[in-house]
Amino acid sequence: MNWSSKAMIVLEKIMFISLLNILWIACAILGLGIFGVFPATFALFKIISNSELFEPQSSLKPIVKEYLIHYRAYFWKANIIGVIYAAIFYGIAIDKNIIQNNEVIASFLDLPLNIFLVYVIETLVFLFPIAIHTEGTTKQKIRLTVMAPMIMPKASVLIILVGVTLFILLDIFSAGIFLFFISLSVLALNWICLQSMYRKSLIIDEGASV
Repeated sequence: MNWSSKAMIVLEKIMFISLLNILWIACAILGLGIFGVFPATFALFKIISNSELFEPQSSLKPIVKEYLIHYRAYFWKANIIGVIYAAIFYGIAIDKNIIQNNEVIASFLDLPLNIFLVYVIETLVFLFPIAIHTEGTTKQKIRLTVMAPMIMPKASVLIILVGVTLFILLDIFSAGIFLFFISLSVLALNWICLQSMYRKSLIIDEGASV
């Protein structure tokens, strides 16, 4: 394979990443923002796990079609999860506001609350691949999601490092959010989670629904 063919393959993959990013933004807007973010993210985690996505494609239509199928399939269940996490984050925001208004309380509780916030974000990242790629009841998946940051500590550290790195890059190149930031973030975080889950023998061949 000559250099021009390799360059075309790289450009095609970049195009796929950009397309998925645009689809995520469009579907998030389609769901009026707050009701579109979680279904769009579930669809992105689902489709980006498909290795065939990065094979040479003669048309982008199958990718768009598959993404929209997953978006519709996850819409209601994903939004239920979204409401739960929104309530948790809202509660944390209220607690932080209360704590910051009292220096004595802040000296004791600010750090634990920040650690808890990071933990909640970690469970949110793990939730998507766990819901899609593991089998079991909803209760079992919830238990695994809650325990994931503790039973997969290396992945948890990598998630934090990747997250910080991506946000630094976004600060430098803010237009990236429209071109690749979301899909590239999901690609990296999904890979980290799946590798760790594979080592823990949690992965199944076919993704299970939420």
